[in-house]
Amino acid sequence: MDWYDKHPDLIKSAYVFAKQCLESYVTYKCMSSEFINKRIRINAINPGDTTTGLTEDFNKSTSPNGDAKEGEEMISNIFLKSWNGYPAEPKDMGYPMVVIGSDICSYM
Repeated sequence: MDWYDKHPDLIKSAYVFAKQCLESYVTYKCMSSEFINKRIRINAINPGDTTTGLTEDFNKSTSPNGDAKEGEEMISNIFLKSWNGYPAEPKDMGYPMVVIGSDICSYM
């Protein structure tokens, strides 16, 4: 957090930065001998737009005017419309976590 606080000019979006950190951390740890030698698998689910209890606040913070509906539309236009997507539900992350943790994905 100290680095984050000291470099606001490099961080354009805390949300994007957090997702990038997760991806970098998992990639780094996947190659770490401390886990490879113990046959420990490291995976991550890095979801996009997901409906949660924080959705309305996130939509408001996305809108320049603080309007939740406008923020929702902006998010949809940027992240969902190009591929006819829809916001995920928490269960959409839960099911893959179950599969990834099972022997079905033992080589993943």
